[in-house]
Amino acid sequence: MFFGYTFCPDVCPTTLQSIADALEQLGNLADRVQPLFITVDPKRDTPTVIGEYVRNFDPRIIGLTGSAEAIAAVAHEYRVYYAVQRTGDGPDDYLMDHSAVIYVMNPDGKLARMLAGNISGAQLVAKLRPLLSPQS
Repeated sequence: MFFGYTFCPDVCPTTLQSIADALEQLGNLADRVQPLFITVDPKRDTPTVIGEYVRNFDPRIIGLTGSAEAIAAVAHEYRVYYAVQRTGDGPDDYLMDHSAVIYVMNPDGKLARMLAGNISGAQLVAKLRPLLSPQS
């Protein structure tokens, strides 16, 4: 699970590409992973916008949006920082400052680990593979 937004100029597309690369490298083990991209910019990230955005990286990534209140509640649960950074006077002249953490959850929905968002696809695979391999 990763929190970001579709207008993000750097960390979000880089992180989503790493997730897409990891899914490809995991092969059949990727079937045990459900990547989620949760927006911190629900004003601009409508279901259509976020859906199209994540499909550009990998169709297995699900983009989630909702009301500003719902996003704030989920972000609070995961201690995600985000804030509007104005870049001009227009209504859409802003960027979102936000945390860059990948949350890896176990099948029970509990946090298994937190990873830096600047991780490469290969590094992500190395962290995920032990969590996905069948237990003996």
